[in-house]
Amino acid sequence: MCFLNSFDDDIFMLIGIYIYKNQFLIFIIIIMEIFSSKLQEPYYTYIKDGIKIYELRVNDEKRKKMKIGDIWKFKNANNEKLPEYNTKIIDKKIYKSFEEAIKKKGYKKLLPNSKSISEAIKTYNAFDNGMYEVDAKKYGVVCFRLKVIKHKMIVKKSCPKSVEARLYNSKYLSYQIGDILVFDKCSKIIINIKKYKNLEDYLSNEKYKKVLQNSRLFGSEKQRIKLEEKYGFSIIVFEVR
Repeated sequence: MCFLNSFDDDIFMLIGIYIYKNQFLIFIIIIMEIFSSKLQEPYYTYIKDGIKIYELRVNDEKRKKMKIGDIWKFKNANNEKLPEYNTKIIDKKIYKSFEEAIKKKGYKKLLPNSKSISEAIKTYNAFDNGMYEVDAKKYGVVCFRLKVIKHKMIVKKSCPKSVEARLYNSKYLSYQIGDILVFDKCSKIIINIKKYKNLEDYLSNEKYKKVLQNSRLFGSEKQRIKLEEKYGFSIIVFEVR
């Protein structure tokens, strides 16, 4: 039996191939799906910064498909130039109304800018020109607990402006566009990932050459050659914003 990981824009699948007496049995296990939504300010920033940890929605057909373990990407509805970031759904609860959900979870974790439970309830019911309140009576309400996908970069340095480059390590395999890199003095969203065969190839890019970091981050020539032989590249570059 062997397994293959398959990615596309909306789904991650585990494809298993079982061989028995020269016969193939192929099965597909859906591990996670990827969803995308737009958020107005200040909610885009609240979730990104970990201030707002719950997202309430009408439990319509789309939300019913969303499950624990899925990835939920958020774009900024007010500024398209700001990058999309990734969150993971770590809990999901169903409620009869926004009022019930808000009273259970606490309004500050849902709408940090609200001053009271009644104000938070009024705000949710007013979304989409009042259709949220109407649809909630029809479908109910779902509350997702979200965890922003972050990776700690253990280096004491000034905040990178646009590029973070490192000697490749297998831990970077899980890093995806939309994940957040956390440095000592700031956090940045990954907007692109590139891989280079060796340090010379990396330095051939003038943009990267200008932000060349401490050479210790790129290891020794022996380390780079070993990685190049194993993976076909030795330097990984995260473009951030």
